[in-house]
Amino acid sequence: MMDNDRLRRISLYSVGLFLAISALFAIITVISGSFGAFEIRVLVTTTVIAGASICSLCCSAYLVATQRRWPAVSGIVLAMIAAVLGIYGAWGDVDVDTYWRSVGIFTVWAIGFAHALALLMVRLEPHFQWLRVSTVVTISANALVFTTMIVTGYDDDAVFKLIAVLSILAALETLLIPIMAKISARRERTKTTPDLELFRQEGGGYCDRHGRHYAVQLLDDGVEDSSHGRL
Repeated sequence: MMDNDRLRRISLYSVGLFLAISALFAIITVISGSFGAFEIRVLVTTTVIAGASICSLCCSAYLVATQRRWPAVSGIVLAMIAAVLGIYGAWGDVDVDTYWRSVGIFTVWAIGFAHALALLMVRLEPHFQWLRVSTVVTISANALVFTTMIVTGYDDDAVFKLIAVLSILAALETLLIPIMAKISARRERTKTTPDLELFRQEGGGYCDRHGRHYAVQLLDDGVEDSSHGRL
C-alpha cells in the first residue's frame, strides 16, 4: 500500500509538471500562431490532468492530515475516472450525449470531494464545527443539483438561481473556515501558554485565581538610572 506522504508528493509533482506543460504548450501555440484540432486536444489533455492532480492533491492532503482513507481514496478515484473519460472523449472524438453527461457527473463530484475534503482537514474549535458541516452540506447540495441538471437536461431559470445561491454560500463558507481556523489556533496557543495573573492578599503575599500562593521578588524595575554614565 502506498505511503501517505509519498502519495502527497506524487500529487504535488503531478500538479507542477502538468501545469508547467500546459503553460509551455500554450505559449508555444500563441507564438507559432497555429491552433488546430491537435493543439486543442493536447491543451485539453494537459489541463484535465492538471485539474485531476489538484483534486487528488486535496484528497491526499486530507488523508495525511486525518488518516481517514476512504474519503480521500474515493475523491482520488473520482478525479482519475473524470480525467480518463475526458481525455478519451477528446482524442476519440466521442459524440455520444450519454458519455459526456457521465464525464460531467464525475467531474462535478470529483471537484466537490476535493473542495469538501480540503476544508474538512482544517482544524477548528468544537463550537465552530457546525461551519464545516454546513459547508459540506452546501457543496454536496450544489453537486447534487448539478448532477440532476446534467442527467435530466432540465435547465429552467430556477435551477440556475439555485446553483448561484448554493455557490455563493459555498464560497462564503470557504472564506470563513480559514478565518475561524486562525481564531481557533490563536485561542489554542493562549490555552497552552496562559498568562499568570496574581492578586494581592490582605495579609501580604500574592495568590492566583486557583488559590495557589506565590512569593514575588522584583528583579528589574525597567527604569534606567538617569545618573548612570554621567561625570
